[in-house]
Amino acid sequence: MSTLPRIGVHRPSDSSRTSRRRRRVLLGVTGSVAAVKVPEIAVRLVEEVGNLQVTIVLTRGGLTFWNQAQAYNLHYWNRLQCYLGRAPSEDGTTDRNEISVLGESIA
Repeated sequence: MSTLPRIGVHRPSDSSRTSRRRRRVLLGVTGSVAAVKVPEIAVRLVEEVGNLQVTIVLTRGGLTFWNQAQAYNLHYWNRLQCYLGRAPSEDGTTDRNEISVLGESIA
């Protein structure tokens, strides 16, 4: 009777845990009403997980709902603007570069 090989979980060594390389997250936004939650998801990823570069990619359909996100949750929309460098954050900085948006013009 043969035994199945054990499947191990890779655990990073202590030296790789201390590496400060920023992890990257690509957040795709398609034509779904859930797109209004994306500003909150992006901000919470950066603030709660930390050491992330979040890139939001919008499809044309996603842009339709993205434009409604400000009305849906103004609090997270304003915080997103701080991360995008479009508005000063609480500490007065305007260029934080933790979140970026790609896609149709969203000015």
